[in-house]
Amino acid sequence: FAASLNGWGPQMDDLLSPRDEYGQAPVRLLLVDNRGVGRSSSPLPSSAYSTSIMAADTLQIMDELGWERVHVVGHSMGAMIACKLAARNPKRIVSLTLISVTGGGWQSIPRSFKALKLAVVGMRAKTPEDRAKVDLRFHFTDKTLNEVDRRWGRTRHSLLHEEYVEGSKGGGLGQPQHGFMGQLGAIWHHSMSDEECTCINVAPFPSLVIHGRHDILAGPQFGEQLARRLGCSCIMLEGAHFVCRERGVEVNLLLHQMVFHLPDINRNPLRFLDRRSEIVQPFMNPELGEAALST
Repeated sequence: FAASLNGWGPQMDDLLSPRDEYGQAPVRLLLVDNRGVGRSSSPLPSSAYSTSIMAADTLQIMDELGWERVHVVGHSMGAMIACKLAARNPKRIVSLTLISVTGGGWQSIPRSFKALKLAVVGMRAKTPEDRAKVDLRFHFTDKTLNEVDRRWGRTRHSLLHEEYVEGSKGGGLGQPQHGFMGQLGAIWHHSMSDEECTCINVAPFPSLVIHGRHDILAGPQFGEQLARRLGCSCIMLEGAHFVCRERGVEVNLLLHQMVFHLPDINRNPLRFLDRRSEIVQPFMNPELGEAALST
């Protein structure tokens, strides 16, 4: 939601690292700017935005690329889209990884005082600088933002703020207001029926939910709740909403487990994660194939 494909940097760099003697990456990646943001078009009518419509967008791209079956990874709104894609096209899915996800609708409403205050400030933001200040507080924990990057001698807040502002200004990678409102409406109207959840639950592919324990935008309890409905594992990491960036190494390890089926991680996934990480329900894994990522 309200983010371009550039947010997948840590995962893209890791998954595309050359691994064979010819310098070839082990997978092919499809990163999607969902309609309303980045390089994709931003239709004006609000009716042009829904998680089902955006799932159909992704499926169309897969068809045009000739990708029959894929590992699907989605973050936030992208994870909602991934749910729709998997529920309606289970034979096209090799594995499903959902990061920082909720069931949509009322679950998307901030509940803590801090989150509500930030939401109000965010709605009043007039400049990219003001918007970046709010987004950073939603996306990362205060601990991470206050850390000093030794390479640059600056706080991560300073570096990330600069990155967010530049991302919203340059190269057409920002988001028009109607695109923002369209995506917001898609989240509000999103829901997963019992039939759709059952379809994923009984499908032959494995699923996994990853969530940040300190996520004030998508409540961790809702990620765990969805995992139970889907009959899959839920792993809580020490991070906030943008956990795939804040805890990139750990998220990458879990993605490697899903995509490459690493037996050592399968035996005890928490052994490779931060000691404060928590697993809810048994862990599962899939086969090798292409991977599609969505935000």
